[in-house]
Amino acid sequence: MSVADICFASMLRHPFRLVLDEKFRTNNPNLTKWFSSMSSHEVFMKRFGKIWFCNKEMEPDYEINAPQKQKVEKAEKPKK
Repeated sequence: MSVADICFASMLRHPFRLVLDEKFRTNNPNLTKWFSSMSSHEVFMKRFGKIWFCNKEMEPDYEINAPQKQKVEKAEKPKK
């Protein structure tokens, strides 16, 4: 285990938790095996805790292509 392994594995923590679902992991068994071995190492677990894998890819709850509605507020005229 090198410093680069720890650095790269720590950057992959959130993608494995939130995005990289079962389909991705079965299509990339070497990456999954490497990440599993890194995340189960004592030093890694001491710093980041136990890592779990997501079952389903997280989907955002907003529409990406939805037009943005902008509120246009009229400036109040100063009273004389």
